[in-house]
Amino acid sequence: MTSAERLFEQVVADPAVARCVTIIGPGGCGKSALLSALAASYRHAAIEVIEVAGSLNEDVAPDAAVFLDDAHLVEPAVLDRLRPLATAPCSRLFVALRPWPRSFELTTVIDAIRQRGHEVRLGHLERDAVAHRAATALEVQPSSTVVDLLYEETGGLPLLVDETLDAWRLEPALLAAPALPAAVIERVRQVLDSADPVVRAVLHAMAVGCDLDPESAGAILDMDISVAAEAIAAARSSGLLLPDGRSVPLAAAAVLRSARPELTQSMRARLLRLRHQQQRDPVPLARQLARAGLQDGFVADLLTSAGDALRPQDPAGALDLYADAVKAGAAPSSLALRRAESAARSGRFDLALQLVDPVLANASGVDFAAGIEIAAAVLAHRGQLERAGELFEWLGRQQRGASTPMAAIALLGTGRERHAPPLQGGMPDPTLAGGGCVLMARGLQESIDGEAATALSTLMRSTALLEAAERTTLLPDTPAALAALIAIHSGDLDTANSALTRAIEQDLGGAAAWARHRLLLAWVAMLNGHYGRARRLRDGVTAGAGDGGLSLRDDVFARALELGTARRTSDVAGLVAAWNTGRDVLLRHPVDLFMLLPLGEFSVAASRLGQWERVRAHLDDAWDLLRRLGDPIVWSPMLRWCGVQAAILRNRPDEVEPHAAALVRAAQHSPFAAALAAGGRAWMQVLSGDVVAEQIEPAALRLRDFGLAWDGSRLLGQAAVHSSDRHVIAALLQSARTLQQPDEPVDEASDGARPPVGPAAVLSAREQEVAELLVQRRTYNEIGQQLYISPKTVEHHVARIKQRVGATDRADLLARLRAFVTPPSP
Repeated sequence: MTSAERLFEQVVADPAVARCVTIIGPGGCGKSALLSALAASYRHAAIEVIEVAGSLNEDVAPDAAVFLDDAHLVEPAVLDRLRPLATAPCSRLFVALRPWPRSFELTTVIDAIRQRGHEVRLGHLERDAVAHRAATALEVQPSSTVVDLLYEETGGLPLLVDETLDAWRLEPALLAAPALPAAVIERVRQVLDSADPVVRAVLHAMAVGCDLDPESAGAILDMDISVAAEAIAAARSSGLLLPDGRSVPLAAAAVLRSARPELTQSMRARLLRLRHQQQRDPVPLARQLARAGLQDGFVADLLTSAGDALRPQDPAGALDLYADAVKAGAAPSSLALRRAESAARSGRFDLALQLVDPVLANASGVDFAAGIEIAAAVLAHRGQLERAGELFEWLGRQQRGASTPMAAIALLGTGRERHAPPLQGGMPDPTLAGGGCVLMARGLQESIDGEAATALSTLMRSTALLEAAERTTLLPDTPAALAALIAIHSGDLDTANSALTRAIEQDLGGAAAWARHRLLLAWVAMLNGHYGRARRLRDGVTAGAGDGGLSLRDDVFARALELGTARRTSDVAGLVAAWNTGRDVLLRHPVDLFMLLPLGEFSVAASRLGQWERVRAHLDDAWDLLRRLGDPIVWSPMLRWCGVQAAILRNRPDEVEPHAAALVRAAQHSPFAAALAAGGRAWMQVLSGDVVAEQIEPAALRLRDFGLAWDGSRLLGQAAVHSSDRHVIAALLQSARTLQQPDEPVDEASDGARPPVGPAAVLSAREQEVAELLVQRRTYNEIGQQLYISPKTVEHHVARIKQRVGATDRADLLARLRAFVTPPSP
């Protein structure tokens, strides 16, 4: 029970008792309502009630109940006449007032009452009290949403709470989707209009974010500190400020709506400068001002400085700050380069090119060379590496300076080795990032001129430097991605996996490389036979690409991954769908050294689907690129191997031989090429019908050792198909099934097949595999190809499955299997 409720009950219970009470609270807290209720109870008890209204002329009967409302506004003479009543032992006196102003005469009366009476304090209601008040007024228990809206918007001010509840009773439909009635908003406006201008000024200052202290308010309102202190006291006394100093939300909104916009902006600008002087964070307010349309050099400079400070660790946040700085009046040309760099490092490549284009239009500008570097890096991410190289060539050797390594990467990656700048001699940029870039370019050069091991070592050192460097360097690629590509092209999947895993952990390259590293890691997973993980990584990248989608370079890898996983799992429908959606992506991507992996996958898929002509031009470009680079032993063998597979699928054994011969030549310098060469020879034997298990099995195992277990398994399976010796067939198929399993165990949550559940437990492991493929509508031939068993054997398995699950026909069988066969992990 509140002190006000307790007082009322006491008066009703025994009105004859003498009482002197002060009722103190801000405006709108129910002082007048309490006085009216008390006066009514005295009248009901036949006790004379005297309500003082500005004067007290008549003599007061000893047993009368005297009520004075708004005592803080009453003239001193009236208060002087009340003082004897406050000290009289038999008087009944009730005085209501706001906490401010407090005159000497009023203080005297209050002190006198305190000597023999007591004090009731009224204020803003807590949420529980608002909920109780709402339930009473609405005669129904309101939802928490209704109570939250009522409490938060009114601040618990009883006047506004009651006004809102009265309006809701008249418009109950507003409670369905709680909204504030228009009548309440109008009532707040009326309260503000009747308030002292000084109070409105303080509320306005609070609404724009000013602190409730005299120094801050004085600075914002251009008042002396003493005047500001009085104004704050008056605002508190009005009830429109909450105990914690915030404005009642309804009042703040009403003040901002009714005030002239230019006055609000002026207040905010002064508040911004004040916070800057106080060394408090002014950026949120500066952004608010900029977005509201304020053109102010101080605001623009502040936001620009904030963007500069944030750019190394959060380019996306810096990009937003620069955009707000432009709104506040900063010259777009002065921020174009910084905005373009931030956009590029955030992975927003289209925006980066739009922003840097005006910089490139001014070849004599001071930012021109830096603009070229940004544009070239972005073009590389978008799959336009050749155009990036052209930009660097156009810049010229003299102007290139610190971007020399980036130019080398772009030119080497497009087969223009003789145009690439030399990387020997002094380092053009002595910073950690500069050193890391030089090593990255040098590692790429070593991968073209020599062996993978040397190049990988150099690229790992490059990664270490760039991890330690400030994250402001925009790269056309990361050393980790190049290392992974070289390792995959060399059959070293463990190195590729570790390089990419660390790059992801260290966030190397930031948002610009986020998708790149994960797609390459998915490629490693696919080659390792972890198709579920490969799909999840790929799907995670595509889902996280945002509205702009993947860059062209990343998209071509994502599409190739879809083709590769479908092909390796004998998902013909998935392969067709992936081809139909991915072929145009490949055609838009010019050939460069770093997209040979997806090109190889597309070429094999095209051969499988009878679409070879669609990739022929790209392959011709790829062979030409490798020829210009001297047919490097690191980069050529994998595409040669894909050429072998494509020729086999098109039943063109004559086209297998050139690729096999090239692999044999490379085998003298590369163990990986040697394994592929052995695989090529084994395929030539299989296609000729000369199946010698003792020669084919070692070749398949060597492929497995270099991360091509699926290729080795397929070689063994096809060798079995072309053999006529039952013992050889059985041995080859068993070896094929062994190679098909991933080299490392995977848990159920990642890539492993889940154990049978329910009735599926009656099926053997092999029957479970067949059942899962049946549910996927695979033919007996397709199931046999994936499991390396004959179609006749598949048929026997299906017959046993039908018997075990009690199916009457094929339709019934499929229905039962769908009900309890666990689908493979996506």
